[in-house]
Amino acid sequence: MPESTHKGIQEDEDINDLFVEAVKAEKANNPNLAKQLYEEILKVNPRSTEAMVNLGLLFYKQRRLKEAEIFLEKALTIDPQYTLAHFNLAVVLEDQGKKKEAIRHYEEAIKCDPKYADAHNNLAMLLEFDDPFGAIRHYKQYLKINPEDSENDRIIQVIKKLTKRIVVK
Repeated sequence: MPESTHKGIQEDEDINDLFVEAVKAEKANNPNLAKQLYEEILKVNPRSTEAMVNLGLLFYKQRRLKEAEIFLEKALTIDPQYTLAHFNLAVVLEDQGKKKEAIRHYEEAIKCDPKYADAHNNLAMLLEFDDPFGAIRHYKQYLKINPEDSENDRIIQVIKKLTKRIVVK
C-alpha cells in the first residue's frame, strides 16, 4: 500500500476521533475544549464543513454571532448544498436582525431538503407579517411533514389568524 494512502486513512481516523471527542466535550459543557478540538480538525482538514458548522454552532451558543456567521458561511463556500449550514446560518442571521438574508438561507435549506420541517416552520414565522400567503404555505408544509408534532395545534391557530387577516384586507 502506498504511504500517502495509508497516511490518508490514518488522518481520517484521527479526524473522526477528534470529532467524537469534540462532540463529547460539547455535551460535557466544555466549549473551550470542543473549540480547540474542532480547530485541530480544521488544521488537519481545512475543508471539514462538519467542523466549521459545529464551530459555528458553538459560537452561536456563546452568542458570538459574527464568528458563528463566518464559520457557517465558510462551510457554504465549500459545500453550497449543505442544508444544515444554510439552516444554522439563517438562525444566526435572524438573531442579528438580518431578516432578508435569513429568509434566503431558510429557502436554500428547503431547496436542499424540501422535507426539512424546521426550516419551513422558521421561514413561515419570518414571513407572517410581510407575506402571509408564504407563511401559510410553509406552515402547511410543516404540518404535512410532521403530522403528529406537539406544535401543530399552535400552528393551526396561526394559520387561521393569518387567513382571517388576508380575508379582512
